[in-house]
Amino acid sequence: MFEYYVPIGDSMTIDFYAASDAHSKGFTNLNQVGSASLLFSNNSEVFPEFAGKDLVSLFPGIKYADLSYDGATISDLLDHKFQAKLAHYEHSKNLITVTVGGNDMLEALNAFEMKRIKSLEESLSKIENNFDKLLTSFKKICPQSKFIITTLYDPTDDTGIMPCARELYSSFDVKLLTRFNQFVRDSAIAHGFSVADIYWHFMGHGAMCGKEENFWYWKPHPIEPGLSGASEIRRVWFDVIQTF
Repeated sequence: MFEYYVPIGDSMTIDFYAASDAHSKGFTNLNQVGSASLLFSNNSEVFPEFAGKDLVSLFPGIKYADLSYDGATISDLLDHKFQAKLAHYEHSKNLITVTVGGNDMLEALNAFEMKRIKSLEESLSKIENNFDKLLTSFKKICPQSKFIITTLYDPTDDTGIMPCARELYSSFDVKLLTRFNQFVRDSAIAHGFSVADIYWHFMGHGAMCGKEENFWYWKPHPIEPGLSGASEIRRVWFDVIQTF
């Protein structure tokens, strides 16, 4: 069914943080354990429940074309250089997962705290507008592709307080995050794309997790997914694929 799997987006998708978490847990040889890598080809030694539940098993011959990178923003993905890279896959049938918007939200928060902007709500409106433009561009560039658009998780578990006293962003306005996630859902559906609701799936696995084994984020910087978190993002994507 699919010729390529093309993951697009930010640190919710990449290998680095999940691999760093894996190394801290003693898995020194694990490097391809980010959410996109696991969706494409599961590591059955670490995640035996997903044996045979990956793209290489579902779609023999599918190829991996990773366009994700740390720090990616909506504006980055709207840039003509990135869109030219995506255009390489315009004529193929692709599965494309998208994780973007978190860095835009954090940049807006930082600008507000540094008093470079007066209103977070105004910044969020611009972010939402750009997000909708991005989905429009995706549909135009890759009309034969199946897109899964991903909501943002909330490490604060709706408390507004990050689960680490040393975290760069010690607090966050969860109402704005809730608003943006609803916009993501509505915009994705309006464009005919599928939604992976990571927000709800991750709730209770951050600041309010209760015990260490239920924590899905990367401890040194808990706006990033840890090893378990990467697998859980993959889980939601895989569940969405079952509905195709």
